[in-house]
Amino acid sequence: MIIMSNNKILLAVFCLFALLGAGFFSFFLLTKIGDVKAGTDQNVSGWAWSENIGWVSFNSTNCDSDENGITDTGNYPQCPDGAVSADYGVNINPADGSFSGYAWSESIGWIDFAPTGPYPAAPDYSAKVDLVTGQVSGWARALAFGDGWDGWIKLRDTNYGVSINPSNGEFSGWAWSDMVIGWISFNCSNQGVCGTSDYKVITSFSFNQPPNKPSNLYETWSHCSVQKLSIPIFHWTYSDPDGDPQAASHLKIYGETTLDTGEISCPSTCLSYTPLPGWIRDNLNWNKTYSWQVKVKDDQGNWSEWSDLNYFTMPVHAYPWVDFDWSPERPSVNEVVQFIDQSEVYGGAIKFSWAWTFQHGNPPDSNLQNPTTTFAVIEPGGNEVTLQVCDSTGYCCSGSKKVNITLPLPEYREVPPVIWLKKFLAMVSDFLNGFLKFQ
Repeated sequence: MIIMSNNKILLAVFCLFALLGAGFFSFFLLTKIGDVKAGTDQNVSGWAWSENIGWVSFNSTNCDSDENGITDTGNYPQCPDGAVSADYGVNINPADGSFSGYAWSESIGWIDFAPTGPYPAAPDYSAKVDLVTGQVSGWARALAFGDGWDGWIKLRDTNYGVSINPSNGEFSGWAWSDMVIGWISFNCSNQGVCGTSDYKVITSFSFNQPPNKPSNLYETWSHCSVQKLSIPIFHWTYSDPDGDPQAASHLKIYGETTLDTGEISCPSTCLSYTPLPGWIRDNLNWNKTYSWQVKVKDDQGNWSEWSDLNYFTMPVHAYPWVDFDWSPERPSVNEVVQFIDQSEVYGGAIKFSWAWTFQHGNPPDSNLQNPTTTFAVIEPGGNEVTLQVCDSTGYCCSGSKKVNITLPLPEYREVPPVIWLKKFLAMVSDFLNGFLKFQ
């Protein structure tokens, strides 16, 4: 409840009575000339209250629910029964939250919620609501201003303001004008008198809600893709009360220094994020616990709250780095191939086990460190060989390579020159026979 001095009250009462006639005159005049325009889609209704000017109606349907131009009986105590009603109302634009239209006061007449400037002070705009927070700011203005009062109504300042609850559309809070209008309450709960004088301004306008706070945070790991490094991949669940898709994310990872990603558009990432190896190498130490959190943005530009912190612990040390070689480098079919393990393990661990798999190999697998096998079939692109190495702490990694198998060389053997010998002897015989014939 706002308390005013006796002198201020007397001044307000004097101004109130002085303006009653002007208010009724403005109602009659504006109704006749058609300056008050309100379509059937006005989405703000209900009542506000001022100790100086009394009730402020935000929609003609408050007293004329069937919109026949005659006030209805019993809608609200403040409605006159059977009176002529103008068509008016206040509306919120869903695109940008700007207000338009008119409210009505029996004391001061029409209140314009989209007055033109110049405005008496900041902010430099007419009434509007923040579509994310529900805070109403800007200016409205009583049209019957004059004779020492300017009619401006400020909807938000540093120590007061009007707000709309996005979940139910109820207005709350206070606006302030000059000493004629004074404080305007938009909900009986402001004064703690609901039940005795039950009033509120309400809107059917549907706010676009921000996404829910990200939930179900967890990590998956890539232990074997980069040598001497374990890479955490951060995941979360996105949900939005309006069904809007995710448009961006923003993570903070609290390592030895904080990685603040800033806004990351979708794509490249939506429901997961992988830090760069360089940052991991410099900021996440083995066997140490860290935390992270994320917030998300929908495609309407609304950000969620930050998620709760999620904690993760780095492995005790790096996982094995798998590598191997073989001889001969290009074996032929059915040639014995010697495989040589060249893997590395870390953190004081030792190599504990090996698991080889040979595509078309004979044998097809082995648990030896340096096994041999032969390949009976040539696979296009190479026969795949896979090795899994586990260290003594139970950390395991696998790696694969392709072995190109060649056809065996053709076999050669010495064959006696029988045919050539026969031909040679025949030629010698023919020669001798011819020679002896001419003797």
